[in-house]
Amino acid sequence: MNPTDLEFIPNDMLETEDRTVMHSGLTNLFHLDGDAGDSAGSNNGTVYGATTVAGRDGDALSFDETDDYVSIPDVEMNNEFTITFQFRIDENDGSLFQYLYSHGDINSTNSINIFLTENAHGTDPDVMRTVIRDENDTLDNFALQFDVSSIIGDGQWHTYTLTVDATGSTVYLDGVEQNSSTAGGDAINPTGDVILGSRSDFDADRYYGGEMDTLQIYDRALTQSEVTATHTDTAPTIAAGTIVASVSEVTDPDNPTGHTYSLTDDAGGKFVIDPNTGDISLAADHDADTLFSDTITVQVTDPDTNTYTETLGIAIGTESGNDTMTGPHDQNVMYGLGGDDDLTGGSGDDTLDGGAGNDSLTGGSGNDVFAVSTGHDTISDFNTGNTGALDDGDSSNNDFIDLSGHYDHLSELYADQADDGILNQSNTTDTFGNAVDYSDNTQFGAGDSLTFSGASADRSSFTTENTGVVCFTAGTAIRTPRGSRPIETLRPGDLVCTLDNGPQPVCWIGTRRLDHADLQLHPNWRPVLFKREVLGASRDLMLSPQHRILAGPGGQRLMAAKHLARQMPGARICNGIRQVTYIHLMFEQHQIIFAEDTPAESFYPGPMALRAVSCRNRAELAALFPQLFRPGASAVSAYGSPARPVVAQPAQARRPAPHMLPTAFLAQHLAF
Repeated sequence: MNPTDLEFIPNDMLETEDRTVMHSGLTNLFHLDGDAGDSAGSNNGTVYGATTVAGRDGDALSFDETDDYVSIPDVEMNNEFTITFQFRIDENDGSLFQYLYSHGDINSTNSINIFLTENAHGTDPDVMRTVIRDENDTLDNFALQFDVSSIIGDGQWHTYTLTVDATGSTVYLDGVEQNSSTAGGDAINPTGDVILGSRSDFDADRYYGGEMDTLQIYDRALTQSEVTATHTDTAPTIAAGTIVASVSEVTDPDNPTGHTYSLTDDAGGKFVIDPNTGDISLAADHDADTLFSDTITVQVTDPDTNTYTETLGIAIGTESGNDTMTGPHDQNVMYGLGGDDDLTGGSGDDTLDGGAGNDSLTGGSGNDVFAVSTGHDTISDFNTGNTGALDDGDSSNNDFIDLSGHYDHLSELYADQADDGILNQSNTTDTFGNAVDYSDNTQFGAGDSLTFSGASADRSSFTTENTGVVCFTAGTAIRTPRGSRPIETLRPGDLVCTLDNGPQPVCWIGTRRLDHADLQLHPNWRPVLFKREVLGASRDLMLSPQHRILAGPGGQRLMAAKHLARQMPGARICNGIRQVTYIHLMFEQHQIIFAEDTPAESFYPGPMALRAVSCRNRAELAALFPQLFRPGASAVSAYGSPARPVVAQPAQARRPAPHMLPTAFLAQHLAF
């Protein structure tokens, strides 16, 4: 069978940074952000020894004057060209030379070399020299030199620029002309690698001791104003290599793995795709002051060489403007960046990220994903395009916004929505009257909020499936001597009613939240959904796959949810869920407790269960129950036997009789 569908996810945060302005005719661009990647010409170089430091544009490279250098494969030069880069010199001790840029043998034709004389060098200390030898002209070492003594050790970044055209050659420092010559502008073809930080022959006395940032090479001579702008002006930029979207899932029952990816339409060379991961990234730096909207077509190839293609729209707003954008396709990934933006998706499944500013987001038809960003944002049509119910265990068939970090449970979110019709964490209590503490949550800033047009403070608008927030308010009550209590209000030491031993104190409560990436990497961690009619429960129930519920003959055996799911019509693995939170209650010994008056096990620390909890949870358990972690210890010897016999995977698949099934949801591995 061929692949039949692709799902895409966006970048969590499309960031811009202020970069040196670029001009037309740029052929090679090396940001030197810890590497020597060529963002314009794909002529990537290699860093040897140079270390990463903070630069003028992001990071930069620092050279030790001993053996650090960068090697860039041979760069083809036009007759007319520009070379410009930033540099910073802390000291210039010595009596010889330090080479910053070397392309070809300085003593031969077809070479370009830029270097410093050191402070004890004869009669010309502390000067920067540029030596060009093309096929007709030879500039001597002094023709374009200029003094740099005033900038050595000043701690500032400076911009060197060389322009060459038919009228000659000119050198600039920080956008100001320093020297010129009528020579230059003829054919020039240096051979060999471009070397930064050393002379091309790697003479031990010709290494550079300083820092370099953002090397640009043009196939024309920049104008005076452009040279000045290269030093003084910056522009918001999204760096080459930034991922804008990724293929998250391929529907292909016959070949669930082993796919490769390619672009049959790359929006005019704007994007590239990783053939193995499906990550779609910018091929070159993107000017974030320019509105972009176009489509790409992704082709997936399965191990049997069957192919399938799907088109995705990509829209990127501007950093400073108030943009109005409509998705260029039926399914889109859209980023507003800065400003007060108005984004409207297509008829399919879109992802909208307004970015900074007060944004208006409209997903349109389809199951859309909205990003939480800064500013007072409004989502105009949340839930209107859903293709499934909000309680069917599948968060991929409805609109979605990840608020799991902002709220610990839905009772907090409902109370926040109810107090002023806006999600901004302005409430002081939840819907049970419990005090709310947002200090350990992701917090809305003073100028941040979310407004959902037409939303109400209840399950008709917000559930776990469209917010990712744990659904403790949907009646998940634990029986205690003082009556049923929401599980989120329980603390270690609180008494809980047990089937066998009466009220018992809770020793430990653990949680583990799994996001989309976790569930993609470990599909066996996905929860199990039991439809309400299967169990006779008041609503659909979702359990962790290893959780055991009291069932079996006479209701006296513990059976894992994943095993029951294989036998029972109306039960299934929640393959579409984006995230889930599992909650564990543990006592001094294994207990059967009551959740919604349904008997279910408490946490039993067997080997599989201990592997499933987080490192932090294991550390807590080691402090409370050190005997569990002693060499050779087993769960039975260190903690005791399970409260009921455990039924292994049933030998045959058949639907259990009604008397074998629980009647309500379990509280121990709650998964919403």
